[in-house]
Amino acid sequence: MLLILSLLLFPLPITSNDPFLVETTYGTIRGFPLNIDEDTTPKTVKMFLGIPFAKPPINQLRFEKPQEPKKWKNIKDSTERAPACFPHVKKGMMTLEKDHSEDCLYMDIATPAWESDDGHLYPVLVFIHGGGYQTGTTREIPEEAMAKKYAKNNIVFNFLKGFASTGDENFAGNYGLWDQLRALQFVRDNIERFGGDPQRITISGFSAGAASVSALSISPLSNKLFQQTIQMSGTFFSEWAVSNRVVFETEKMAKFAACDNTLDDSKELKKCLKGKTVEELMDAVERMGSARMEPNSLLFTPRIDADFFPKDVKTLLQNAPIKRNLIGVADTEALTFILLLDKENSMDGGMSVKPEEIENYSRKNFENFVRNIIAPKKLFVNENEGKEVQQKIIDFYLSDNGEVDGKNKKEEALYFLRKYLDINTDLMFIVPMLQEVHYKFEKGWPVFMYMIDYYNKKYYPKNIPIKGSYHCVELPPLFNITACPFLIEDFSEEDLEFEKVLLTSVVNFVTTGNPSISTLKWHNLNTKNPLQFARLNPTNPKMESALYPEKLQFWQKLTENYSFDLIRGLNKETLKSKDEL
Repeated sequence: MLLILSLLLFPLPITSNDPFLVETTYGTIRGFPLNIDEDTTPKTVKMFLGIPFAKPPINQLRFEKPQEPKKWKNIKDSTERAPACFPHVKKGMMTLEKDHSEDCLYMDIATPAWESDDGHLYPVLVFIHGGGYQTGTTREIPEEAMAKKYAKNNIVFNFLKGFASTGDENFAGNYGLWDQLRALQFVRDNIERFGGDPQRITISGFSAGAASVSALSISPLSNKLFQQTIQMSGTFFSEWAVSNRVVFETEKMAKFAACDNTLDDSKELKKCLKGKTVEELMDAVERMGSARMEPNSLLFTPRIDADFFPKDVKTLLQNAPIKRNLIGVADTEALTFILLLDKENSMDGGMSVKPEEIENYSRKNFENFVRNIIAPKKLFVNENEGKEVQQKIIDFYLSDNGEVDGKNKKEEALYFLRKYLDINTDLMFIVPMLQEVHYKFEKGWPVFMYMIDYYNKKYYPKNIPIKGSYHCVELPPLFNITACPFLIEDFSEEDLEFEKVLLTSVVNFVTTGNPSISTLKWHNLNTKNPLQFARLNPTNPKMESALYPEKLQFWQKLTENYSFDLIRGLNKETLKSKDEL
């Protein structure tokens, strides 16, 4: 069970007889120099790798809240990255890391060796990696990319712990979020020693990492540890981001891990799972199936637990301190999961359409998906309500069905496949994000929203007929992560221009609170334009008046008028999940 976190920041040099020695609250560490060329001027970045921020979560500390690291007396060499965390399943080791360990609660820090112009502390950027709470590693980010792209200071956290839970106080779950909390507490207490300003921390994340940012923003335990947030393709208002279904998935895992005789006693169940090897746990998840065949494909997620989250998501947001927020999506996020992911990837829950199946995709396929997966009748108070909801969804997405009249079978198949992509992109990313920004705007949060519509078609396999800006499109320009969802071997001139637009926007937001760049003056949401957004691409980035207001309105009305909230995956009255009904 895995969650990945990485931090990036922008601080001052360390004042010491040895410039590579830093005394943390737990002991002294020694880093090393990394030379970079910035604007043709050689500069040195100080690197500190493998700094523990918690005790190793092994043996009896597995499936427990993290504890502070043990203090050390001798100088600790921080010259090598800690091992990558284990994913949920072996096929999730898509980074090909040969060095995995449960003992992975460490951070890496890169800090400039030159003084700031004004002598002040620098702002801090925290980055939380994606991977569906189950795969990926911050070790995918090259050290040189951390130094060059942010040219200030980068912190990278890696840590194990997923979200297995039995739903009671003995095995409450959310351990990954508790690890994030511990990491942020370490940053608060130590970042000034690296030149970072503990009063100017921005946390950001991609995908599940963005959902974690959203979660940390509303939990009263964590939301005072930072001042700004950036969410890229993820929100805690998505069903895949938070669900009590983790309780039922934990029971399934226990059965496949030969702990089924402990299901009636959560203490004994946790004890049994603690006694299993990592390989036994990964094998159990592999055999139970590592993902569901629906937009909420993730098995082990956070849950509302009356501890980290003492109230429901919307109430917590209403009571949370206001923060500046940069948030956005790619225009066709679901492309990655439906047409681009390798069939062996652990997050493919059966939703993908293989190349050989594309030309036969039909209206029947789309309607069956809506009726059986998105809105099955069993979710609603009666069969008639279920049928009514199903038909409204089908009518909304196929309202332009006349476009396929008179077209050949291939064109018709592509039309319905696009609709399949649309509804998955909407349910997983766009509509939940719009709901979150709507609630934030109502509470007075300064929100800057964007949508990316750029992609380079040369990276697409030739057998993929539908192209668009996909889930992961931010990772190459921001972090040089070039293997999601396909390998990018070199950047084109247009790619580099897009990198300039996106990276400069992020850096400016972190340093000034406003993402505006020379070619685009960003505007936050306001009363006149409550859904305005920046359309990001390399050639013509621009502000537009409203992002999919018709989609937000449709799904909001569906939620208001019927008994089950399909965006959050909850019965409105009982707040029960699909598995609890």
